[in-house]
Amino acid sequence: MNAYVNRFSFALNDREDEVSIVFAQEAPQFSDTGAINNISYEPAASLVMNRHMAIDLANKLLEALKSENTASTGASVQ
Repeated sequence: MNAYVNRFSFALNDREDEVSIVFAQEAPQFSDTGAINNISYEPAASLVMNRHMAIDLANKLLEALKSENTASTGASVQ
């Protein structure tokens, strides 16, 4: 299942060996006049991973985003 997200936050534990990442969607809420009167924040996914996996994820994302190949890329990290 895919979920559109436009916001994320992350935190490290005290030992800095695990990372928690929350992906969320922020969306405006409109009044009857069409004015934005609030912004809703809905978490879409929460992940906890070890430091090694977080570094691999960051590197793979950077690698894919810097690539000139516009095809969808899937990468498995072990």
